[in-house]
Amino acid sequence: MEVRKQEIREEMESLAHKIGFLEDSKFMNNRYKVSQMNKRWKELQNQLLNL
Repeated sequence: MEVRKQEIREEMESLAHKIGFLEDSKFMNNRYKVSQMNKRWKELQNQLLNL
């Protein structure tokens, strides 16, 4: 279970960096990507809380 928690944390960290990069860029077509990544981040957070 600890391994799974670490995997989830790493994916969340990776997503956080990608989201920050996309939000900083000025391209409007990144909004969909950001919303999808935010959704995935929340799913991972819930998985982590439920472990």
